[in-house]
Amino acid sequence: MSTRSTIGFDNPYRFNASSSNASNIRLPNALLITAPASECAVHPTPATVPLTPTSSTGKTSVNTGPSHEFLIAQLVAAAGLVIVEALQERADGGLSPATKTRGGDLLARLVGLRQFLIADFPDFDALARQHGGAALRAADVSPIVADRLVDEVLTLLHKIVG
Repeated sequence: MSTRSTIGFDNPYRFNASSSNASNIRLPNALLITAPASECAVHPTPATVPLTPTSSTGKTSVNTGPSHEFLIAQLVAAAGLVIVEALQERADGGLSPATKTRGGDLLARLVGLRQFLIADFPDFDALARQHGGAALRAADVSPIVADRLVDEVLTLLHKIVG
C-alpha cells in the first residue's frame, strides 16, 4: 500500500501525505504567475455605491431586480405552457425527455420560490393564480385555458410540496 495520497483521479495537484516537504507538491505550469506584482494587485471596490436621484421625484432609486409577482408569473406561465407542449407530444405518440426535464426544472424552481416566499406571502396560490393567469392571457391564451393551466400547475406543485 502506498503512502502517497492524491486528490481526485489523475489530478495534477498531488501531494505526499507522509511528508510535509514543499518539494512534493506539483503544480501545473498554467498556475505559475508570470505577470508583475503591480498587474496582479487587488483594486478594491468602494463599500458604498452612489445612488442617483430620479429626475421626477428627487428620491433615490435602486434596481432590485424583478419583483416576486413577476417571477411567480413567469414560472407559472412557463410551467403551464410546458404542460400544453407535453399534452401535444403525448397525443403525437410520446413525451420527449427534454419536455419532461423542462417541466420538472420549472416546477422545482417554483417550489423553491414558494418555499422562499411562503413566510411573507402565505397565500402563494392566490398570487400564482392572479399573476400566472395574467401572464398566460398576455401570451394569447384564452382565459378559461389559462385558469385551467394555472390549476394544473398548482396541483402539481402541491403534489411535490405535500
